[in-house]
Amino acid sequence: GPTSPCRCTLLSERVGRPAVVQLRCFLRLQEQRCAMGAAGKAEDMGTPRGGNRRFVVAAAAALAVFLLLMTSGHAYGLANRTQVRTQHLRSLRGLVPVVGVAGAGAPNATELIMVAGHAILTGMDQSQVEDEDAWFLEDSQKGQLATYIRHIEKGVELAAKNPYSALVFSGGQTRPLAGPRSEGQSYWIAANVKGWWGTPEVAARAFAEEYARDSFENVLFSLCRFREVYGAYPQYLTIVSYSYKKTRFTDLHRAAVQFPLSKYHFEGVDPEHNPYNDAGNINKFKADPYGCGDKAAALRAKRNPFHRGAPYEMTCPEIKELLTTCSATPISAAKVPWRETAR
Repeated sequence: GPTSPCRCTLLSERVGRPAVVQLRCFLRLQEQRCAMGAAGKAEDMGTPRGGNRRFVVAAAAALAVFLLLMTSGHAYGLANRTQVRTQHLRSLRGLVPVVGVAGAGAPNATELIMVAGHAILTGMDQSQVEDEDAWFLEDSQKGQLATYIRHIEKGVELAAKNPYSALVFSGGQTRPLAGPRSEGQSYWIAANVKGWWGTPEVAARAFAEEYARDSFENVLFSLCRFREVYGAYPQYLTIVSYSYKKTRFTDLHRAAVQFPLSKYHFEGVDPEHNPYNDAGNINKFKADPYGCGDKAAALRAKRNPFHRGAPYEMTCPEIKELLTTCSATPISAAKVPWRETAR
């Protein structure tokens, strides 16, 4: 039978879309009234003649309400999406996009430039890399951030001068309170934030080594990281660190890995006033060149709070013996892939 206005109201309440249901009902009622009016039976609908006009007006009003609701809903959805997007953009504030193109941009790289890491970037706003509050620093490291940034800058500067070089920032996840973030990655981020100091092409040749726990591992693991990226070991090695560490890196670590002195360079970068003395570490590595003794092992354990294992025995099988030896004297130069006898 014909649909009644009461039936329309019940339908609209049930489905929760009053404008749509009422409109459909009014249109159906209008069709029925027109058909019955043509047969002269308008009274059978219980509505006096002339009611058609009223229902037409009501249908038009319902249509207007429907369109208004649709428009309002669209506006609300648009506003809601805009709000979500704004919140998303706020959450990304401080993140700096990669400058240049990251990746192995020097397929024929021959020189490894290694910057030894000392600290971990923990701040959410990456743009504040020159603020000490954005880094996890031990008490003894307070006031040294500017020098760390200069180490990073020097590495980038040297890499920019040689298009056949690869820059490796070395340092693992060494601080439990800093979370599972590495020194190597932190230095890479800092260089990126600084726009690679005007040489964005270096980004394609810059990588993080994220397992080293001391200065010897900085050297050895960076050589292996170079091999992971380029499939071969470097012919030249440059190290960037504090000048007071030159003896440790050059006379002890370089000699322990048997890298040729003739193809080696050390770049010292210091604060204006340098009160440090490296005698303790020099004596330690003189007696224990590969860091296997109790003192060195305890320090490495302390600097590995997340219990990570370096993969280099698998990715650098050519130097497995160098990675595992605990010899009290440097291994034979014949056992390393750089071949030339160190002197």
